[in-house]
Amino acid sequence: MIDAIIMAAIAGEHVLLEGVPGVAKTYTVNAIAGAINGKFDRVQGTQDMRPSDITGMEVAQNDGGNMGFKVDEGPIFANFFLVDEINRMPTKTQSGLLQAMQERKITYPTTKQTRKLPKTFVLLATQNPIEQEGTNLLPEAQLDRFMFKVIVPNPTVEEDMEVQKRFGTSDQPQTKPVATVAELETARELAERIYVSDEIHGYIARITHQTNNPAPGLADKLVRGASPRASLGMLKAARIRAFFEGRDHVLPEDVKAVAPMVLRHRIAVNYEFTVQEVIEKILAIVTVDAPK
Repeated sequence: MIDAIIMAAIAGEHVLLEGVPGVAKTYTVNAIAGAINGKFDRVQGTQDMRPSDITGMEVAQNDGGNMGFKVDEGPIFANFFLVDEINRMPTKTQSGLLQAMQERKITYPTTKQTRKLPKTFVLLATQNPIEQEGTNLLPEAQLDRFMFKVIVPNPTVEEDMEVQKRFGTSDQPQTKPVATVAELETARELAERIYVSDEIHGYIARITHQTNNPAPGLADKLVRGASPRASLGMLKAARIRAFFEGRDHVLPEDVKAVAPMVLRHRIAVNYEFTVQEVIEKILAIVTVDAPK
């Protein structure tokens, strides 16, 4: 989870965190935002939330007898924007995030005025498993705009004990800024210069292609495949992972490491199988060398 959020922060992309309440999804986002000296804001997803609660709204005003509108910007105008329990919001409100996630701007309906979001804009959304009561499925178009989906499991016994020791008193650990938004942008520029061979480009493309044109052993398992955004997500993430490892080139291992996080929310599988099983099967079938 931490690696995925930092990767997304460097890439300027978005992350969906899924897990039951209480497994520190929101706390982790808050901690990382506190470690990076950028603007942070958040909203809590509820059934009565409107798009304007996130994007802001146009307000009529009388300026010396001249009627006009001014824009009151919403909390989304931040470097790190957390939407807690995004799947508890109405679908109309969820769709209100699409332009921000893709185009990094907000267009207001009355005056058609457009406001740009910060150059580094990362949307971090948490959601409860869909089996939880009172949740709504995210639209496929919106899911596709998340670079990663991270499954946050329940802690082990040892981890639960450590949580008790750290947070069982009022003296809880605090984060301090150790990086800036400008440093993230510099890291992004460096990661984009990581070398990617044609073999790796082809490897990524064949993984995505396999989700839409599956081999016989996969055809009965896949219901919906991934879009080209999956290929771009794997490319960006693999470069950043190589950057983390101190390499100036991408290896197949980088692609394999990030592929599950990039694919798991972009494909749909037959109910008899899990998404993880299908992704593992795809990675076992597809090789770096193109088939003859």
